[in-house]
Amino acid sequence: MADKFCDKVRKFIADNYLVSSHGDKIIVGLSGGADSVALLSVMLELGYECVVAHCNFHLRGDESMRDENFCRELCHGLSVELLTVDFDVNTRCKQTGESVEMACRGLRYDWWNGLLNKGIGNLIAVGHHREDNVETFFLNLLRGSGLVGLKGMQPRTFNIIRPLLDTTKSEIIDYLDSRGLGYVTDSTNSSNEFKRNRLRNIVIPGFEKEFPGAMDAIATSISYLYDNYKLYSDYRSELR
Repeated sequence: MADKFCDKVRKFIADNYLVSSHGDKIIVGLSGGADSVALLSVMLELGYECVVAHCNFHLRGDESMRDENFCRELCHGLSVELLTVDFDVNTRCKQTGESVEMACRGLRYDWWNGLLNKGIGNLIAVGHHREDNVETFFLNLLRGSGLVGLKGMQPRTFNIIRPLLDTTKSEIIDYLDSRGLGYVTDSTNSSNEFKRNRLRNIVIPGFEKEFPGAMDAIATSISYLYDNYKLYSDYRSELR
């Protein structure tokens, strides 16, 4: 199972030209959750040079420190360099008027871009997987989005790569189990305060219950929309 997972990720990287060569140095965003732990492990298994970046937003008290300590222990065990940063999210929200979710995203990407500018790495790898893409599709659909939003997340956006975008959550968990790797769980994932959580915990499971196979069908539709978007983008480029 683990070898099959590695082969699937390797093929996805190659098919989507995510990494130009093994000379690239990849900054892996690590939260300590299952997705990012699997991402780090498989990228190391595939032979890529990695450095790890962990953000501590200090929003969950002791749990935030638990996550950072877990990342330290994991990186020590895998013999990979870990970079950490502490953020004051509440101050950012007061200054910008952003929601907590958007403030965290802005702080995270600003830091990552700074690491790229310093030459610490030339690519950022994040652990988005297939279910994340379906959730993004629904969020954009509910906002009234067109093709650009409905195409879902791209395998690569500038220097951001998503090597796990074609894998499922169950494949990720099976891979971690086969490698004996642990992970932490964010307690806020069970809260339905945020729209994405409501989609993940209520809406999408409801679709799957009433229409078995719905997740696979939606993921296939997203891939078609992404192909259409690429054709549209290529056509626009030719017109310029």
